[in-house]
Amino acid sequence: MNHYRQSPHYGIILASLLLSMALLLMLPISTFATDDGNDVDLKKTIIAARGGARGALANSLPALVLAAGTEVEYISFDIVATRDHQLIVHHTLDLGPSTDVAEKFPEHARDDGRFLSTDFTLDEIRLLRKKDTSDFSAPTNISAGIATFAEYLALAKYLEKHFSKQIGLAPNLIHPGYHRNEGIDISSLCLNLLNKFGYNKVNTGLLLQSMDADELQRISKELLPRLNFTIPLIQQIGSQSATTETDKEPLQDYDQAWMFTRLGARMISSYGSGIIMDSSLLHDPTGAPLNTEFLDDIRALAIPVYGYVHDITEPLPTFAEDLAALYDFYLTTLNLDGVSTSAYKEFSLHQKQKEEANRRHKLPIFPLKPLP
Repeated sequence: MNHYRQSPHYGIILASLLLSMALLLMLPISTFATDDGNDVDLKKTIIAARGGARGALANSLPALVLAAGTEVEYISFDIVATRDHQLIVHHTLDLGPSTDVAEKFPEHARDDGRFLSTDFTLDEIRLLRKKDTSDFSAPTNISAGIATFAEYLALAKYLEKHFSKQIGLAPNLIHPGYHRNEGIDISSLCLNLLNKFGYNKVNTGLLLQSMDADELQRISKELLPRLNFTIPLIQQIGSQSATTETDKEPLQDYDQAWMFTRLGARMISSYGSGIIMDSSLLHDPTGAPLNTEFLDDIRALAIPVYGYVHDITEPLPTFAEDLAALYDFYLTTLNLDGVSTSAYKEFSLHQKQKEEANRRHKLPIFPLKPLP
């Protein structure tokens, strides 16, 4: 050791070593290689489902604040419209199950008992309060109103400044076909607001989702070129709650069977920048993979695959002993590019731990040799 300290070059060697270590620490995780020499990207996309909360706070402004303070990449939320063509953030068209609308506006009920947002003005919506619909929400005396899409975007922009980071958003257009039958072009209204708030480029931290393939194609081929901007479109593929409104009532199921073909995959690639599939379409109850040929076709077209997985209020599937194991199943075993989940905090923490472990494992060791 004295030999190093007595060397006139010791200071230069030590400085070079420290600089090399610092540069390595700054490298992105994707630059590290596996033992077989192939580069791997461990970074997966974690999306906070339903605005980052459940129950009374789902799709609310308080939930947006909480989710923005985590490591999540995107916050997903749902958009419907009012009778006076205002966009609001709410999980479904029917306001009945999750608000006190039946108490405040019983006269607005349809014959089937539903309270659809398109039957209300924004001023009426402002009077509603969300109510808890799950056992996941914190104290039951916590409630929230229904925010407008513009309020949501404005708060997201403020939080970007507060946290000094980009906050990714993933709005979901609910039943655009039904809205158009009601004379409301929810897609154009949405795009105009996104443009106003600066979400008009690929890298502005936005994913626009919908179950409606026809509407996504309309957005891609007609609306976006008219506005002269580009945003990624995500095709949702689900096995339940997948409804289209060709008729005002009743709501009809989407036919998505055509997607599960090679031609369907190519069709999706013509307008979509990714797909997000319900977990029931990704694996069976035992964890056996499903629709593998379709996923191979999608990946061959360089289309990212995301999964809508695990509602934190529900029990874990039998093949996963904890949330860390569930993360590994979806993002390692099934090799999804990302997941949308209400367990986003736990998934993000596990991902951060895996990235840190990988970084430490891959750091090279520079042995010091005595100078001649």
